[in-house]
Amino acid sequence: MSRRTKFVSILAVITLLSVIEIANAQRTVITHTTFTVTDASTTALAASNLRNYLLLTNISDTTIWCKFGATAVVNEGFPLYANGGNVLMDYKFSAQLLNCIHASAAASKTLLITSGVQ
Repeated sequence: MSRRTKFVSILAVITLLSVIEIANAQRTVITHTTFTVTDASTTALAASNLRNYLLLTNISDTTIWCKFGATAVVNEGFPLYANGGNVLMDYKFSAQLLNCIHASAAASKTLLITSGVQ
């Protein structure tokens, strides 16, 4: 076997191992939960450096407001509009806790949370 053939073989193995490692790094464990949002700021998700995917969907009849790393306040942070408003985060987003709130007095609203961790 020539030096060139050996070099190409070694390079092919290194490339294959790199591709396998990238594929493993991109895998995530998905969980689906519901969260009850009230008219007081409540933590919907704990802080996590392992979270790499987040889909939030508002299935209620009222806008829900969410904020990373701080107390949720109506008309601040980001809104999830009523009847299906959603946001998908899957690249370089906050690892901080997520708080949510809504402005409808004396009623609970439902937020669907689909999250992924490495």
